[in-house]
Amino acid sequence: MTYNLRRRPFRQDLLDETAEVPAVVEEDEENGRSESEENSECEYSDATDATSESDMNMDDAPYLLKKYNNTVTLRRDLKVDIAEILGLDVHSERGYERVKLPKRLRCADCSRKTDKKTNEGCANCLRSICDDHRLIFCKTCSGM
Repeated sequence: MTYNLRRRPFRQDLLDETAEVPAVVEEDEENGRSESEENSECEYSDATDATSESDMNMDDAPYLLKKYNNTVTLRRDLKVDIAEILGLDVHSERGYERVKLPKRLRCADCSRKTDKKTNEGCANCLRSICDDHRLIFCKTCSGM
């Protein structure tokens, strides 16, 4: 089986809900038959089929739930969007208190010239962040 790694141009017909999903054709080297001949039904299911964001629940979006629960490094804005689709409360997972670091470190966002040190960090990634650059999370984790 060969993979085409080149990027393909954007196709508008992929966004059209009425567009037909093409079957994957892979030829079996031994028999000379393709998988589309063996499996006449396509097992592909599109998440946009007759569902909207408000109709989705955890049963309809197992991929999003898995991504939401298992990805620690998922950007904050993506995590909030996924939680809204799944109907989860983002802020009930953990408290967002200030994190005290064991020793004073230079702020990760300030320049070395300013040499601003702090003993508080990002609640998500624990990078040292001064009061000028911290909201609750650092800019990277909050998606800014």
